[in-house]
Amino acid sequence: MGDHDDDPPGGPCAEQAPAHAAPDDIVLFDQDPTQVQARWRDLQASFVDDPGEAVRRADGLVGEVVESLTSSLTSRTAALRGRWKDAGGAETEQLRLALRDYRNVLERLLALSGSPSPQQGAGQAAEARHSVLGTR
Repeated sequence: MGDHDDDPPGGPCAEQAPAHAAPDDIVLFDQDPTQVQARWRDLQASFVDDPGEAVRRADGLVGEVVESLTSSLTSRTAALRGRWKDAGGAETEQLRLALRDYRNVLERLLALSGSPSPQQGAGQAAEARHSVLGTR
């Protein structure tokens, strides 16, 4: 064990996000975007041979993605709600963290809609949309 066992990952000089910054680990989509894209390319290529089947497969794929997104959002918001609502007289710090997490979820949802959040420019919203959906 070295002298820097308590240092953050990346070393003692690693840049740390401010305490008020929202975490980047909130996932709104629990499917592998690369796999979804591969499935899309496969069904798109099959359109020439069987257009009707390709469209049925596209409908199924989009339905799976929507269901996955809905399920992830429902779980995420329930977890957020549980952290502060069940705490009764939650401490201010817990409430601050809950509000930060709600803001992060809302910003990601706004990015999906193509509308920049109040704290984002249009380019950042497009980038967030691509990163959430894995379309780059």
